[in-house]
Amino acid sequence: MSFVRFTDDQLTEICRLVKPLAPQCRDVFLQLFADEFRGRSTIDDGEFYRTARRLIADNHLFAAPSDFEVSERGRKRGRQPARRE
Repeated sequence: MSFVRFTDDQLTEICRLVKPLAPQCRDVFLQLFADEFRGRSTIDDGEFYRTARRLIADNHLFAAPSDFEVSERGRKRGRQPARRE
């Protein structure tokens, strides 16, 4: 059995990549990532990043949080227009 060999920088980057993922998604990502490169002795950094991005997106492992809250009416919360009386 051959193991995937990552550089120290790539291992650091893997830890950074999985940090925002839910715990169950981390396991899925790491397994998919290892399967993708199984049997390879070296991995180019560009391929490393493209593969990580593709696996996260294609498997819906991360949903970015919204940068604003939406009110019950579906409008952006924040400064409300002044009411005319």
